[in-house]
Amino acid sequence: MRTTKSRPLLGGTRNTTFILSFSLLIVFVFFRFIFVGKEEEAILGVVEELEATSPSSNTVVSAIAVPLARTQAQATSAMPMVVHGAIDSSMSTPSFTSPTISSAPKTYIRLTSARTSEGSEFWWPTTVKSGIAWSAVVFIAHGCKQKQAAPSWWDMPIEREVLLYLHERRFLPVTSLPYATCWTDKDEALVLLIEQYVFRELNLTDNVPLFAIGLTNGGKFIEKMASKMQTQPALSAFALMNAGIWRDVAKLRYPPVLFVAMARNSELCVQNQATVAALQSQGLRAEFLVAEPRPLSNDFFWKLGQVLSLDESERYYSALLAGKFLWPGSSILLDDALFGRDAGPIKNLTRHVLPRLASSIDASFKTTDLAQLLSIAWGGYGATEEFCREIVDFFLNAATKNL
Repeated sequence: MRTTKSRPLLGGTRNTTFILSFSLLIVFVFFRFIFVGKEEEAILGVVEELEATSPSSNTVVSAIAVPLARTQAQATSAMPMVVHGAIDSSMSTPSFTSPTISSAPKTYIRLTSARTSEGSEFWWPTTVKSGIAWSAVVFIAHGCKQKQAAPSWWDMPIEREVLLYLHERRFLPVTSLPYATCWTDKDEALVLLIEQYVFRELNLTDNVPLFAIGLTNGGKFIEKMASKMQTQPALSAFALMNAGIWRDVAKLRYPPVLFVAMARNSELCVQNQATVAALQSQGLRAEFLVAEPRPLSNDFFWKLGQVLSLDESERYYSALLAGKFLWPGSSILLDDALFGRDAGPIKNLTRHVLPRLASSIDASFKTTDLAQLLSIAWGGYGATEEFCREIVDFFLNAATKNL
């Protein structure tokens, strides 16, 4: 008797797998639709609030493509902060005071290219030979990935403020580019040639001190040069911004050094604090400053470098606040807007609130002037103009003691 095998229902294993997968997809889409609907309600609330508070605005926030509202859990969760180089997890809602910033229009300093006798290019202010009695020379080494933009980084809002303050104190800023993308030991000879040329060209005497400021990778380079103590003219003091000394300093000798770090860069803050203690134990002068996160305000993006107009600054701040990008009650950024887990939401917000910046946001948001101000507000990395006065005073005090 012939027996026949029964066919599997639904056409076999392959069909069963297909139908199961399709069913799961339907369930996912259903729940996603529910959650997206809730997110869209939050977005509409942001748009309505902005339209209500800015009825005369020519730019209306509309159809924001990604969810802007943050969950209440994010807004109230604890955020560990750095206090004098140590982590303090008890601060659930940080409160900081924004540094005083003048709102008056400023005339910023422009740079011009020059070359040493050997042909090495560097940059200094256009006013270099205008009769100013320079009280000091400051060589500034920026971080990596600046080669293609140099010297345009001097036109960034924070660097403009640093350059202007140095100039007002009659500190001559001089900068150059490394041979490669980042600074290495091979650049030491280049820097020495530039320094010697500047002193010789301007007829500066030995009484005019030489200082240096290093940012990130530039800081690592300046630190290595300073440890060799072989520069001529001699380096009187140096400052490291968003950089540290990651070597055993017990056998090294340095001129006075000032560290500046961002509060949210906790690892660097702890390292710098330990380095300062080690240097001080050897009788060397070292100090440490922490730049804390800055609270945003209606005029924040206008006051600092006039990156936005006052009207744009007010609308952008209102959008960040309504979109729950800020800590409730303190106006401190909740997340890292540039290098956090997801920069999409704040980029979309910026694109819709500030349509004139849409093309730069799409191309290279992280290198824009606005992005630099968001970085300063976050307080995690990058340059800061907050301690210009302290850096210059530290330098002058060190030079006075060396006389």
